[in-house]
Amino acid sequence: MKTFKWWQAFFVACTVALACPACGEKEEPAPDGMDPTQEVPDPTGTIQLAMRDKNNGSTHIDNLYIQDENFYGVYNQTVSLGAVKGLGNVAYIPTTGWAQRVAVVPGDGYVAYDSYYKKFYRIYVSNFISNTGGGIIGADVKYQEPFLGKDEAISLESNNLTFPATGGSQAILFNNSTIIPFEIEEANVPGTVSKASTYDQSFLTNGIAIDFTPNEQPEAITGSITLTTGYGRKTVINVTQAGREPYIYLLTNEKEVSAAAQVENIALDSNLPFEDLTVNSSAQWCKAEIVNNAADLQAQNRKVKFIGDQAVSPTRSEANTSAISYTLKLTFDENETKDQRETTVMVSSKDQKISTPLHIIQKGIVFEVRTNQVGFDKNSGSRTVSINTTVSDWEAQSSADWCTFNKVGNQINIRVTSTTEERTATITFPGFDTKITVLQSKYAKDDTFSENGIEGTVCYIGDSVRYICIYAGYNATWSTENVLTGANSRTDGEYNMSMIKKIPFWQDFYPAFLLCDQLNTNGVTGWYLPAIEELTLCGLASTNYWTSTEYNESYAIRGSGISTPKQNSKTILAIHKF
Repeated sequence: MKTFKWWQAFFVACTVALACPACGEKEEPAPDGMDPTQEVPDPTGTIQLAMRDKNNGSTHIDNLYIQDENFYGVYNQTVSLGAVKGLGNVAYIPTTGWAQRVAVVPGDGYVAYDSYYKKFYRIYVSNFISNTGGGIIGADVKYQEPFLGKDEAISLESNNLTFPATGGSQAILFNNSTIIPFEIEEANVPGTVSKASTYDQSFLTNGIAIDFTPNEQPEAITGSITLTTGYGRKTVINVTQAGREPYIYLLTNEKEVSAAAQVENIALDSNLPFEDLTVNSSAQWCKAEIVNNAADLQAQNRKVKFIGDQAVSPTRSEANTSAISYTLKLTFDENETKDQRETTVMVSSKDQKISTPLHIIQKGIVFEVRTNQVGFDKNSGSRTVSINTTVSDWEAQSSADWCTFNKVGNQINIRVTSTTEERTATITFPGFDTKITVLQSKYAKDDTFSENGIEGTVCYIGDSVRYICIYAGYNATWSTENVLTGANSRTDGEYNMSMIKKIPFWQDFYPAFLLCDQLNTNGVTGWYLPAIEELTLCGLASTNYWTSTEYNESYAIRGSGISTPKQNSKTILAIHKF
């Protein structure tokens, strides 16, 4: 009696299945991955074999033989893919056209299945083999096994499956257009999971059949089924079986979305009938409805013919599913403010005895610039700044005529004219606090700088920092002692200089730093030995220069980025910010 109920329940599930192609129906055009007119390399593991006819030497591929110019095997089914360029064109496993005997044709590709070894083979026939009298005694072939079909993951209508506490059976069918060999791994699934097929051969598996035992506990059971292809691609089905009491379960109790108008779908599991569910949203900007997935699946009208190697009778195939699966569909209006907003969506039974809340947070508008300060030299030029925003349309304004811009998508191209004076402009964005400060110097790289007693050559003008440089001395060592100083910053030479100056009598031991500090006279301050990345910014990375960046107690880094003994002599270049 128990076995009868299992089969009867399974046929309930199978009404969601899509009927297989009618007998004799021609296979659809080859899917992506096989172009029979395009020559591709042989796959890895290709084997060449002279297959002798069963009556002329009987060379075979496992249980597959050539007999009377046909592929044949007691354990085998074979299908021809027609004329192809080579074995590499045999790139998928067809769903129809299989037979125990299939004609051997030079230039054709084939897929074979061996039910004894339970694996697929792909085959290409190069030419016939003839005896001295001209009679055909076999064929030269290339083959590769196991053939795993197309390298794609198993595709499903839904990755969430719900069963009632009473148990039952259900078929889950794949959306793939070809056969994808796979293995099943179960985790905390209260029942059995088997491979299933809607086609005329049990090995053409395109789905799974699940048989759930009753759940006598009040708590729901959650588990997973992992379908792994031969290429290692995994598809996970989340499984929930309800407890004996009525329940409504959302996969999450909080949802955060962006400010954009959008639609979000959240899996909803319940053992209540669709007509006993209701949903309410407390905000006009968030509309909610429940979608009955079971009805959608029944509309597909596909029928399972095999579970494992066992045929399914028509009575079982035409039963209705007892599993229930829903989706909570949320439709959001655009949030046109900077402030986030919140609401609660309540999914309940119509008698209000049970309910599940969903807390909704919709973020406010995002408007952020990649950099809020842009630097130019004295020449005319342009810079592009990217903007991260959820706003579909935005405006900008410049505070100065010499600073103009144009918009390209979510980017702003800033342009400046040439100048002989220091000047600043601000680009603002109406409705937002964001702004970009545009700084233009009256100098350019390689110009002579002479202001307030500071003289040198301009070597870098950036967005937030500008440098001038000057030769401070030649053939000086970094240090005369091997001591760890802590002057290890790669970006901040002023920090490194301060660490050296903390050492008692540092002037006696650190000649490179002393030469730079000696420039700070007559009220001038700010000259220092640059860190490695500062020297690089200035375009002065050279093996001839010391940097202030220490490597360890015995080595420091020279301008080329190479660590060098501190007692080596190098040229000293000092820099100053302006």
